[in-house]
Amino acid sequence: MPEGDTLHRTAHTLQRVLAQQRLLRVRSAVPAIAQAELAGHVVEDVSALGKNLLIRFDDGRVLHTHLKMRGSWHVYRPGERWQRPEHQARVVLELSDALAVCFAAPTVRLLAPHAAAADAYLTGLGPDLIPDEFDEEQAINGLVSLADLPLGEAVMIQTALAGIGNIYKSETLFLCQINPFQLVSALDRESLRDIVRKARELLRKNATPSSAQRTTTTVANAAGQYWVYKRSGKACRVCGTVVEMRRQGALHRSTYYCPSCQSSP
Repeated sequence: MPEGDTLHRTAHTLQRVLAQQRLLRVRSAVPAIAQAELAGHVVEDVSALGKNLLIRFDDGRVLHTHLKMRGSWHVYRPGERWQRPEHQARVVLELSDALAVCFAAPTVRLLAPHAAAADAYLTGLGPDLIPDEFDEEQAINGLVSLADLPLGEAVMIQTALAGIGNIYKSETLFLCQINPFQLVSALDRESLRDIVRKARELLRKNATPSSAQRTTTTVANAAGQYWVYKRSGKACRVCGTVVEMRRQGALHRSTYYCPSCQSSP
């Protein structure tokens, strides 16, 4: 599933292409959007909120997409061959010189004028870790409220912190030397602050438009892309212990960790 950094890079690309442009045509497999008469309207802004992408139009309506596991946004020139089959296109926004296509996103909805500010899902998200304006105390309080959950589950609850997925969960907790299976309640507030700050640092590093499209959490001259993520069975880059992977939570999300560097206190 694309994480917060990918969504912010996507939003930057779409903002560059769509912002202040009048839509020539709009096609959608979603009836409510196909019938919404968006053609002729101007795109005012494109932004990311956690793992969500928001396209705002000049009449106050907002197109909200969540890509989940398989979705993606692509930009093409007119006549250019698409990289995914047309039947997977959920929304196509056409300009005179470009097309923005949303493929396979399970969440595609058009919010009524100014409804985004009161939308239960969007307003229920925790603080996005990437923007310059960030409420650190709210983020820490969000984790504290999940005291009875293991840390590897808690940091991925989007109502506490918006934007973290399997990659940043595993990499952040490794770099903080925190065992992902111990409860949030086992850590003091300053330790939770360290986790929030490290996750924010990693996400922001990879969210800038100038950053490489391949996410990396290791130092610039390191031999590999990640410290532990997708490295089960391989030697830890720090201590040499074999990295392990275990499933966590009701959704059985993968957590990669070093049993030595991240041993329980």
